[in-house]
Amino acid sequence: MYKSPSSVLRAQNYHLTPGQCWGMEGSSMPLFIAMATHIHISHVTIGHITAEQSPTGEISSAPKEFSVYGLKQFKGEETLLRTFEFQDNGDSFQTFEVHKHMDAVFKFVRLQVKNNYGSDYTCLYNFRVHGKLPTNPPLF
Repeated sequence: MYKSPSSVLRAQNYHLTPGQCWGMEGSSMPLFIAMATHIHISHVTIGHITAEQSPTGEISSAPKEFSVYGLKQFKGEETLLRTFEFQDNGDSFQTFEVHKHMDAVFKFVRLQVKNNYGSDYTCLYNFRVHGKLPTNPPLF
């Protein structure tokens, strides 16, 4: 069953079910998010089922290396916030801290999955952006 990219942002994806993911052919995938307001991004969370949850006992379609970019404006300059690695033997939800650019505020985020654990398709079950509202939000 086809799932849209927006499915990774929905609340029902906090309980991961095998196959209920956004899948793309290949080992890389982009996801672009427009947030309700500008925020100071502090962390991001990626969700994928564990091997124990998988009917096949493996999760080669899980994202492996991924980068997160912040944008102040739509189609504006991208700022690389950090590159991370999702651990295929870790928890289903893994949270990563953004160290750089914590003083900057962003309205848009681009997640770029660079590769996976060996499958010919990549599945993303959940993606979350964490942060704080700025005291003086920009007016642009």
